[in-house]
Amino acid sequence: MFKDAGLVDENGGALVPKTWDDVYEFAKKLTKTENGVVTQQGCTIQWSKDIHGTVLGILQASCGGLYQDDGITVNFQSQEFKDILAIWQKGVKDGVFSTETFADYDAGKNSYKAGKVAILLQSGSNWVEAIPTIGEENASVVPIPGGEENGSVGYVNGVIIPKCSPSSDLAVQFVQEQLLGEYTQTSIVNQYGKIPVITEYYNKTESPNWQNIKGSIEKAVTYPPYKDLGEFVIKCQEIFQASLVDGQM
Repeated sequence: MFKDAGLVDENGGALVPKTWDDVYEFAKKLTKTENGVVTQQGCTIQWSKDIHGTVLGILQASCGGLYQDDGITVNFQSQEFKDILAIWQKGVKDGVFSTETFADYDAGKNSYKAGKVAILLQSGSNWVEAIPTIGEENASVVPIPGGEENGSVGYVNGVIIPKCSPSSDLAVQFVQEQLLGEYTQTSIVNQYGKIPVITEYYNKTESPNWQNIKGSIEKAVTYPPYKDLGEFVIKCQEIFQASLVDGQM
């Protein structure tokens, strides 16, 4: 797709968008239509139930931090973020950014796997999941604009072990020896794109493409530790989806 659009370097490698203006211009060149119907989408962004991860990651990457001066309030009022939101709105209006993820969380991922989307902005694991259908030579992962310098956001899934369990010590041992062991940690990233939680095992990943986002990972921050984070997540989806449609800031 990038070769057809002329978005490759002298060695034939795909160019990487460095700014959000680049993302828009790339997506515009990569979008194809026939009789008014989009046959190849330039860019699809995760704007569904994980939109909070999208906007927080972009806020960290563009501003180098999530919060206003009080260290508590998420800085959606920053000019950098407003400029990005304006580009999103323009992209939606022009049809170069798909809104298919509004209603379907998996829409972008499935379209990417089917070879219908050139740029997919969401969890990094999806490029690995697409390899069986579009080929390893046609899939890669790169930082969001600013991510290499400022990082992104990340999260981990915890394991809850009831203290009343007669085998709680055995369960902890299983986590330490098996879930955090080399075999599991390296197999999940190589097969499913799930990033290891131990640096040593991340460096053992099979694909060199994982090194493309190492800087973003090393500087990543976690989600705001709000007591009402669940409500924050819901409101993010409602407010930003409405904004993308009606053009309001």
